[in-house]
Amino acid sequence: RAAISKKNEIQSKISELERNIRSLTSRKDSLKHTIEECSSYREKLIAEWKSINASTITFNENDFVCPTCKRPLDIDDIEKKQQEMMAPIYKKVQTAIQNVGKAGQYTYIFEQGAALYIGTGSKDVTSEVKAELNKLK
Repeated sequence: RAAISKKNEIQSKISELERNIRSLTSRKDSLKHTIEECSSYREKLIAEWKSINASTITFNENDFVCPTCKRPLDIDDIEKKQQEMMAPIYKKVQTAIQNVGKAGQYTYIFEQGAALYIGTGSKDVTSEVKAELNKLK
């Protein structure tokens, strides 16, 4: 009688372990699929990042020619035009930096030695500024 009871107990444990194996196999397959989806999404993001990173700001040569007489503009006029074209970009970056600085209650935000924000705290917030900049697009 004790042997039958022990046998039933072992068979019950085997059945339980087989259910656990099936459950874990199913979970493993599900996670494998999730990993494949994430890898695909990661590759898409990398390609998008490479595309954005490879892009450059270009200035059309016609922007530096007088629209009336077609004479090339003086170097001072060209620099002024470049500053004018870059101003909205600089303003957006500065706004993103200010937003991150205030939200994080930071003392300073530096860009290679230059203070861009003065508040109260210290931490590398480059990724946060990039995220904020993406929100402002």
